[in-house]
Parts: sequence; C-alpha cells; structure tokens
Amino acid sequence: MKALIAEDNIFKYAAVKRAVAQCGDFVFVHAATLENAKEKIQEAHKADASFDLIVTDTDYPENNGGEISPDAGLLLIGYAGLLDPPIPVIICSAEKLQPGSMSNVLGTVRYIKYADMGQDFRALLQNL
Repeated sequence: MKALIAEDNIFKYAAVKRAVAQCGDFVFVHAATLENAKEKIQEAHKADASFDLIVTDTDYPENNGGEISPDAGLLLIGYAGLLDPPIPVIICSAEKLQPGSMSNVLGTVRYIKYADMGQDFRALLQNL
C-alpha cells in the first residue's frame, strides 16, 4: 500500500511513519507543504499508482517558504475527497479534532511526543 504523509516537522513525520508501518506493508511518500502534497498526488495519479492513504497534520505551509497555515490540512482533505476515487485520510495532530462531515476522513489520531500511536492507527486502518 502507498501512503502520503503531509507533515512539515521531520520528527513528527518519522513518528507517524513508524506508527503506520506497524499496521501493514506501506510505501511512504513525504510532503512538507500543501502544494507539494498535491503535486505528489497528481504525479501518482498520472502514473496509475494512486495513494491508498493520506495522513495529514492540520497546520503546515501551503507552499515552500510560506507561513504555517491552519487550513492546509483541511484543504488537502477536501482535495483528496474530490478525486475519483477519493483517498482516505487520517488526521494526526497535537490538537484533539473532530473530523466533521468529510466523508473521506477515517478518523483522527492525537499526536503526543514520545507516545506510541500504533494502536490508534491500527484501529482506524482495520477497514482500509
């Protein structure tokens, strides 16, 4: 399976990657900005190798050199939801969030530094 992790903090990216890797055989792709994530999704779609999962934070830059945007993750979720087929998303944030009415959101995992998030991801990925 192929997973895109949208996260601008390299340490958090590594922790999320470790936790998701406990849940199955994934190939990981990293994006640190919204623009980069969309590019990687488009490239994968053109190569007929679409992503099976996106794990996204909520706050990261929309483009290289840009300021942190509190809407970047939500914009990515909306973009992924419009694709055919929509890409399932897990939100991983330090904030406790409710996914709302976005149908492609499997759920949320709260990021806590040094915590093992594997069980939380496993619970959401059982139905993937």
